[in-house]
Amino acid sequence: MREHIGSELAVDFEDFGEHSVKNLERPIRVYMARLGHPWRDTPRSWPASAATATNGEGASIAVLPFTNMSGDPEQEYFSDGITEDIITDLSKVSALSVVARNSSFVYKGRAVDVKQVGRELGVGYVLEGSVRRAGNSVRIAAQLINGADGRHVWAERYDSDLEDIFALQDEISKNIVDALLVRLLAKELVAITKRGTDNPEAYQAFLMGRSFFNRGHEARNIQEARHLFAKAIELDPHYARAYAGLADCDSYLLLANDPTATYENVIANADRALELDPGLCDAHTSRGIAMFARALHGEAEAEFERALALDPTCFEANFFYGRNCHAVGQFERAQGFYERTIALKPDEYRAWDMLRAVHVSLGHHEEAIEAARECLRLMEGEIARHPDEPNLLCYGGCLLADLGETERGTSWADRAAALAGDDLRVLYNLACCYAKLSRPEEAIDCLARQASGSQTYVALVTGWMKNDSDLDPLRDHPRYLALADRLEAQLPSATG
Repeated sequence: MREHIGSELAVDFEDFGEHSVKNLERPIRVYMARLGHPWRDTPRSWPASAATATNGEGASIAVLPFTNMSGDPEQEYFSDGITEDIITDLSKVSALSVVARNSSFVYKGRAVDVKQVGRELGVGYVLEGSVRRAGNSVRIAAQLINGADGRHVWAERYDSDLEDIFALQDEISKNIVDALLVRLLAKELVAITKRGTDNPEAYQAFLMGRSFFNRGHEARNIQEARHLFAKAIELDPHYARAYAGLADCDSYLLLANDPTATYENVIANADRALELDPGLCDAHTSRGIAMFARALHGEAEAEFERALALDPTCFEANFFYGRNCHAVGQFERAQGFYERTIALKPDEYRAWDMLRAVHVSLGHHEEAIEAARECLRLMEGEIARHPDEPNLLCYGGCLLADLGETERGTSWADRAAALAGDDLRVLYNLACCYAKLSRPEEAIDCLARQASGSQTYVALVTGWMKNDSDLDPLRDHPRYLALADRLEAQLPSATG
């Protein structure tokens, strides 16, 4: 339809790439119509592809996760970190369009057809590689492949000591740019060769921290990541990305009511990161998440805008910008950011669940059901890997209730309740589950315990409850109304 009538409509279309559709032999290309919105005078100008930061009209490339050839799974963090840094380097070249990290890492651990990857991600070139590390010796092999015909454009093998890893990364990135025949501006060369640290040990600690951070946002992973970022700072007190990593961790822990995380620490570490490197998207995102957690929605929006101006493909900035809009009832705006997040990382169940929730609030019944089905499909895989993670069981219970599978949903809720303990975040999600399963008294019991959280946490929960469609079955319940009043009464000290 877009090809036939798109040019006749005053509508912008965002290209979401090709997708396989049930009962159709060949994939179809999916577009989303971007309509003007009443809350913004000028619509945001998103990149041309949902997964790609388009810097210009030149070459486009996806960097697939480099394979760890070290024979030691513990070295996975190092090969992933090398991949991420090459993506970051290439993204600084204005003549290149580079697929975002989350979109490329969907292919991690999979045997891939490069031509299929090129079609799915809408790029002309694909970079593959491997990393072998033994002690202080590092070998990196890389090959650049034409995504249209599978032809090898360039290949090279590099051997180095760990102490020379930064020079090696510079050389690889510059060789890729040369092979693509794109122009590298002088200021871009400076940006590529700016590593943030010249201490290999600090760099390794940072890469290990990012590895734990990217494994999932359970508290144990975030706390280990925080420890490693702090170690990187001990080794190099001027390492901006490590300060941003600390702020990332504390912003997530703040949302989880962790007593060791404070709003002040998030802001201090993010500000230190920006003092050392003003171009760090992650630092602005962490500031935005902390402000969102404290119900400072206007200030959070400004930070997310700054973050996305630096990196439109930042997953956390898009996701939490959506949540910030969601919290203040701007459901259509939230929908757009959640869709954007899903385009960047299609297997992210949290974004699918939030998309389901805003569709419910907007009265989009069919869309809510479709989002719930896709989210449940992803959730079942997560639960198979983490059967004792109560938040997953709560999310899944809500989805099953939406899909009419109340007996199964009840079973998942009961399993979550047995594992919840005093975790307020689990109890909140369990309340949502109970509400949708027509168990209002148990739902309100769980919500009542939210009042014991930190001031920041209480402010966050109180604001979120107002527009959480999962709690709609409780809106007229006398106990719920009384609880809402009590939580509101705590807000002056929470936000003062």
